[in-house]
Amino acid sequence: MDLRDIGPTELLSQEDLERIVGKKLPGWKRACLSSEADAIVLHELAFGMSGRELLLFACAIKYAAAKGKNVHVVCGRADGSQAAEGAVPEARFAGQYRDTPPSTSSPRPRSRRRSTR
Repeated sequence: MDLRDIGPTELLSQEDLERIVGKKLPGWKRACLSSEADAIVLHELAFGMSGRELLLFACAIKYAAAKGKNVHVVCGRADGSQAAEGAVPEARFAGQYRDTPPSTSSPRPRSRRRSTR
């Protein structure tokens, strides 16, 4: 199932959610599967305002909850610097999982993990 195939009343199975997050948000999936922390901080600018982006945002939150992760959405600076630490000051931050947008020369998106230690 692709995001284009989802209608306003369509119900998604857990398998559909796994496929969508795995394909569109591999960094998010890795963060949700990580045992290093039980919370994920997400900057609100990580998703746009189109219907598909908002649906993907909802899928990300639903997937994280299914994996037992708390999700904190932060706002503020466009670059997101220090926003996560300020939003959840008592949390232990294990790393950053980011999905890098594809470049024009590369047909596949790359994911990377950057340690915050």
